[in-house]
Parts: sequence; structure tokens; C-alpha cells
Amino acid sequence: MTLSFPCTLGDYTLLSLIKEKDGRLYFDAIQISTSRKVILEMPDPETSTEESIQEFLHEVRVKASVDSPLFTTVYEASKTDGKWYFSYEKPDGASLANAISIGKTFSTHQLLELLKTVSKAEEFFDSHNLATSPISPDSFFEDSSGGFRMINPVIPGTRKPDTSALDMISLGNILPSLITPNVPGATRIGTIATWMRDGQEGKTLTWQHVAEMVDTVEDQLGIGQNATTGLLEQSPVSPLSRYKILLVAIVAILAAGAVFLLIGNNDPDHHSTATKPKLTHPVFDGRDHMGIPINPGNGAPILICDAYEVTIGAYKNFLDSIKNMPEQGRKSYDHPNQPPGKTGHTPLDWEAMLDAAQHGKVWEDYAMSMRTPVFNVDFWDAYAYAKWKGYRLPTLEEWKTIADRVSTHGQDPMGPVDNYLRDVGEHNLCGFNSGVSEWTSSEGKDPSMPMEAERPIVCGGHSGLPGKQRVIYVPSQDIRSKTIGFRTVHEQ
Repeated sequence: MTLSFPCTLGDYTLLSLIKEKDGRLYFDAIQISTSRKVILEMPDPETSTEESIQEFLHEVRVKASVDSPLFTTVYEASKTDGKWYFSYEKPDGASLANAISIGKTFSTHQLLELLKTVSKAEEFFDSHNLATSPISPDSFFEDSSGGFRMINPVIPGTRKPDTSALDMISLGNILPSLITPNVPGATRIGTIATWMRDGQEGKTLTWQHVAEMVDTVEDQLGIGQNATTGLLEQSPVSPLSRYKILLVAIVAILAAGAVFLLIGNNDPDHHSTATKPKLTHPVFDGRDHMGIPINPGNGAPILICDAYEVTIGAYKNFLDSIKNMPEQGRKSYDHPNQPPGKTGHTPLDWEAMLDAAQHGKVWEDYAMSMRTPVFNVDFWDAYAYAKWKGYRLPTLEEWKTIADRVSTHGQDPMGPVDNYLRDVGEHNLCGFNSGVSEWTSSEGKDPSMPMEAERPIVCGGHSGLPGKQRVIYVPSQDIRSKTIGFRTVHEQ
């Protein structure tokens, strides 16, 4: 079909031919009566048959019957001079295919939005049993808000069982070329893309997993929907933002005088010295643990619990200790179920974290020191450290029992564990509301997803989102987050 642009077709001005694909022509156009930009699609008049035109019209009817803000809207089908065509919404920006062709990359935030859009759309298609055409770079256009719109991919028929999985692999292949290198979050998006293509530890991901991973990365980067409150809860992989913050009024009773201290302004500069709990244990220098005995009751053994979360300095001692061990010695600290592909216990971004800690820099919005809680460690790392130390991770019940004995006076910013002024309890246990949330050795069913398998459990608040009572079900022991660390326990 030879055209000279611009040209008129019915109520449309055709501006240019975007592409020819699978016997279809795609035009950049303007609908004259409404002055709106559209994409106009038609069967190629030179190759179409009556049968292919009927199939085309059937597809248009199916597309038009499904509408969602997740993908573009079908406007109308028309016939002019014997040519059938239909028009649909044209997003403001260029397609991903165009971006790839010119080497354009996108911000971490934009790519996370892309992943969220696709995840929601795929779950919509699955839940409605809608057949869809395969994902490709042509499937997405930028919009004026910096996000992406998906071209309506619905086609006649019922959804094939492997459609979602194939789309995930396709998007996993597309993503790497869109990532801006050396920006916060770039490596994490690359990891998500790898897991989308290859699976995570041999397990195929679902789109729900991808959405949860996006929530986690947004939380790590402080760009989630509640970012104004600080860093959000993590999960690549339960969307922890589902959990509501429990606002608890804390009343501390001073046993000696039976005096009630009502906690008011959270600014430490406005607290009288009488309301600041005093640390009675020696100053902690990051080289060892301060153990606090806790009696769980019911005849259970006395638990010795770390007064502080494990610090960067303490974790460095662990890494230095195992660095020169023979392989068999290093592996002796691994969990029996540790994945074969995990060969070490170095935290994510460890070199940058350690450099900031050693030089007192601000990194990832944290004021760093060797006494700052270690983070970006997964369950396997926490387990190995605890075993190396001769300790272990607490169970959920143990953690809750210990936390129940800790009546803290508020939340402190992330920083040295021995500098807490408000998040210190009567037992001198610190950081249950601040610092980092903490790995436990337990797994359980997330009450919000009772049909799902048991998930690893992380407990407690962190400096961006307080809540001593928080019980967090994360999708995998492999999660490494800037808001998750750990403390250890052992029996007396």
C-alpha cells in the first residue's frame, strides 16, 4: 500500500506509517472530529483476504469489550473505500522499541513503574482468562507522567497456560537494555530481570512475586507510596506496604516511684533528661555482643539475647574470620538448605557500605559507622554469622517473647546502636522499633494470603517505619534489604 503523508482516511489524518507486522499496517494518526492522537491499525489491503478481515473484525470486537486503565483504550472500528481499520489510544511518548533503537535508558523509578504496570495487567488477564498477544518492545509506550501504557493485547480465544510465563521471559529479556547503569537500584532491577528469565533458585516466578519485588526495591530506595514517612517495609517479594502502621501510645511505669511518664514530643532536643532511658551497660565498640538474660517462663531455658542488632563491625569480623578458611571450614557455617548457587556471605553492596562505615559517611540515607546495624544480609548470611558466633537466630515465638519484655520509649534514627536514646527498654535491649527489622528462624503462613505456602518471617520495626509488634512474611530467604538485619540468641 503506497501512501503520501499526510493523507486522509475517513475521519482520520494519517501522519506516518509506524510499522508493518504480520499482515497489519500501523499508522500514527489524528482523529479529525476530536483532534486526538491515535494509532490506526488495518489489515494490509494488498495481502488481506475476506477470511483475514473477518478475523481482524472479531479481534477488534474482543479488544473493545475489555477496558482497563492498565492498557490503551479502543476507540472505534470503521470502513472507508473498502478498507477496514480501527483506532486506539496513542500514549504521548515513544515506544520502547524506539527507545531501544536509539539506546535510550530509563530511571529506576520508571522501570519499577513499568514492572508494576505489567504485573497488574498480567494478573488481570490471568484472572479473566483472556488470551493476549506476546509481549514485545512494541507493546509499551511512554506517557506524559514518565510511566508507561501497555497497548491492549487482548485477542480472541482462551488464555494458554504458559502465556504469563512467556511474557515474563520476554520482559526479562527487554529490561536490561533499558537500565541506566550506575544509578541506585540498577543492579536490583537487573537481578529481577535475571530471575524473570531464569527463575529464582530453580523456581519460576509469578507476576505477584514480581510485584512484591518491586515493592521491596521501592522501599529500599525510599520511593514507595509512603516514602514521606521514611523507608518502607520490605518484601521481593509480600508487598509489605499492605500492612498498616500500628500507632501505639506507650506509657512507661517507673517501678520505684510508680510514676507514669507520658511520652510527648518525639524530638530528642525537647525531652527532659528524666524521660531518656539511661544505658547501664558498657559502651559497645562493635567487636562483640552484649548479652541480656531473658526468662521466657513456662519452664523454658533462660535466653541470652543480643542487647543490640549485629553491627557492621561485628559482621566484618565474621567475614575476616572465614575469608582464609578452607572451603570445608567456611561451608560448616552454611544452613543445610542453603541454595547451591550461594557461595559466600558478603552483604549486598558490602564494599560501599563498609567504606561509608569506616569513614563516617552518609550512605543510602543512613549515617554510617562500624556500630551501625548491618543490613543487606539475607537469611543464609544471618544464620551463618550466628552459627559462627556459637549462637542462633531466634524463633518467632522467642522474638515476640523478648519484644514483649521491652517497653521502649520511641524510635531513634538509624545510627550507632549504642547511641539510642528512646528505643531502649528496661532490660537495656535496644532497636526493636528502630535500626532494622530482624530475621527469625521461623516460617509461617501469611494471614493475608492463606492459600500461599509458608514464608520466612522477619520481625520488628526499623528506623523508617517503627512498630515493635510487626510480623513480616517475606517471600524468600534470599531477600537482602536495607531495612533488614538481625540479632542472635542462645540458651544460658
